[in-house]
Amino acid sequence: MTSQSTETAGSLRRKYLLLVAWVGTLLVSTLPLILWREVLGKDASGFDWVRLGLALLVVVLTLLWREARPLFGYFLLLFVIHIVAGIVNPLVAESALWQAWFGGDASWAMSNLGVHLLGLFVSLVVLAVLTLRGMKPAQYFLVKGQSDAPVEPVRWLGIRRPEPWRRFGPPLAAIITALTLLFLVSGIRPSWGDVMRALPFLPLVLVFAALNAFNEELPFRAALLSQLLPVVGKDQALWLTAILFGLGHFYGVPNGLPGVFMAGLLGYLLGKSMAETRGFFWAWFIHFLQDVVIFFFFAMFA
Repeated sequence: MTSQSTETAGSLRRKYLLLVAWVGTLLVSTLPLILWREVLGKDASGFDWVRLGLALLVVVLTLLWREARPLFGYFLLLFVIHIVAGIVNPLVAESALWQAWFGGDASWAMSNLGVHLLGLFVSLVVLAVLTLRGMKPAQYFLVKGQSDAPVEPVRWLGIRRPEPWRRFGPPLAAIITALTLLFLVSGIRPSWGDVMRALPFLPLVLVFAALNAFNEELPFRAALLSQLLPVVGKDQALWLTAILFGLGHFYGVPNGLPGVFMAGLLGYLLGKSMAETRGFFWAWFIHFLQDVVIFFFFAMFA
């Protein structure tokens, strides 16, 4: 086989790999649910089982098709996340014991604690899967990382020259937090009395924000990037996880296409921080600050 034919075969394999990565990601994302509910206007009860079936189908495909096998770890994680978050956690949340502690007439603090404990369960299961696959924390970015690593320029984001993340991270965190605050204030317009009533909840807000940032960054970014980066490269891995994250916020706050765009852009930036610093800190810290603002607003109207 000539070197040219070898290069052609390698290029073709990469195209197949990217095709499977993108089609599979969209199939197991929230996109089918969005189309089912918003475009077709159908009842979505029980749709979690459909998504689980789609995720299983993609896992089996990557296991059986040799060309797609490098993506097996990525889709296995998505399948496990669907099982825990989409099937197991709702069953736990509906149980009598859980409802007695965290449901019904439970306080704002207890009901939120229940939500974040379920999220933590997802994170712990993902950690277990990564460990069973022989990975160490540094391989899935669960370390502080290299704070002086350079930011790779991205023109469409206005990043025109490399500079250390220790200089780029603080203003990025401040801008994202300020924009989140501006968005919420413009929509809700809380009074000074609302703010004062929520102040006693601030310690809990900090705890919940820290937990939520961890429970979103570990399974939905760090773990997935650890599987994608060696297979599809940095650019494709960032876009895949960003779009998956954005679609997952279609029914979030804010919702709809603005929510998808904002969460997707945030996901790209946070994934970029992980890929470039090889660590968890900046992604978690920026997400944490944003969540402090969001959960404080929730507390104001608890």
